[in-house]
Amino acid sequence: MPGPVSTDTNTGEVQKQTHARLVLLTRAEEREGRGEDIADAVLLLTSEMSRWITGQTISVSGGITGN
Repeated sequence: MPGPVSTDTNTGEVQKQTHARLVLLTRAEEREGRGEDIADAVLLLTSEMSRWITGQTISVSGGITGN
């Protein structure tokens, strides 16, 4: 479950709305995610290191809690 991620398509008003609503809820760094943040989670899940992980929902969101 990715959180807000900065991309080439979310600029201007969309980016401002994302920042105002979601980024302020992150606990890790109070920033939008980057493609590299999502890629790191994908690499983990596709590597041998995840051999014992099954049926999980993994949040890659910088710690957004919704509070």
